[in-house]
Amino acid sequence: MAAKALGDMIRATPTYKTLTPSTYTTKQNGTQFMKHKMALELQRLCETEMPPEEYPRYDTSMEASGATGEDALFGDVSGGGDPVALVGSSFSAEEEFNFDGFLSEYTGLPIANHAISGGLLFNAIISYTSSPQFEKERPPFVIWEAPAIYNLNE
Repeated sequence: MAAKALGDMIRATPTYKTLTPSTYTTKQNGTQFMKHKMALELQRLCETEMPPEEYPRYDTSMEASGATGEDALFGDVSGGGDPVALVGSSFSAEEEFNFDGFLSEYTGLPIANHAISGGLLFNAIISYTSSPQFEKERPPFVIWEAPAIYNLNE
């Protein structure tokens, strides 16, 4: 739902209209089992083994490109990087969640995932914006995923 809401916002911008989106499709590809922090904490407090929870596993792939001619054959020949940079926490970094894949599906754009698992609120954004890559090629869109548990005023 978050990826769809962000995709709607990005597609409504004038900048998006200058880009050539592709078609990305997300499909369920089996299931996965994960123990989240809450289960681990309950397990520690109760001293009872908590079973992992079952979740669907999703994979996203590019189905078709809107590019034609030389761009279709060789990719983006303009030399630019990915139009969307994603920075954030483990919610964005963990491939099990496929958040960057869902973002590609709802924006039609490739996502450069710079999220840092365990990086708390600011580590990913500081790391990315102080990198030589950011200085060299600034993407049209930067998405900063920040979980609601963090206070932006601290």
